[in-house]
Amino acid sequence: MSSRRAIPEGQSSLAGTPPARTGNDALQDLARALSIAGRTLEEVGILLKHGLMSSAIRLGKVAQIMASITVGSGSTASIPQELLPLPVAPTGPEEARITQALRGGVQPIDIAANFPTTVRAAGRRAWLFLLVLAINYMSLGHSPPSRLAAMLPHQASTAQAHALSELEKDVGIFLEAGGQRIPDIA
Repeated sequence: MSSRRAIPEGQSSLAGTPPARTGNDALQDLARALSIAGRTLEEVGILLKHGLMSSAIRLGKVAQIMASITVGSGSTASIPQELLPLPVAPTGPEEARITQALRGGVQPIDIAANFPTTVRAAGRRAWLFLLVLAINYMSLGHSPPSRLAAMLPHQASTAQAHALSELEKDVGIFLEAGGQRIPDIA
């Protein structure tokens, strides 16, 4: 006799949640319409984060919750926090300018040309966000994304600040080792 349980029709294996959408999502549309060939890793990070911020998939919902929590102001220290979930800093001015331009109709292919001095800083922040998103997403397990809003701290603990600093260094190594442009592999 098998120990596997049958999953009822119309349900997913994720704690009885409805099955994932099969229609197009903002992130899927972006991935289909956009080639990353010739882009820097910084540009790819910015575009991935931008796509997730308007995505309805579960990972997109977690990203939107993480971005909506203000870190570093307006709260007092309370009981010491665990390491996870990690907070993220608010969007920086470089990334905000690029995101606003993308929402205003600037084509992704024109990011590097229109924002030559801000792509590097915005890309680094976007990749740090994506890395923290992946860590928080995995720590969330099968819980609904809305659970994260109640768990995210408004002030980083010492341990979290140290972890974020180390992750930021890792992002720098990743971007420096990644080369200048992504080759066309088609």
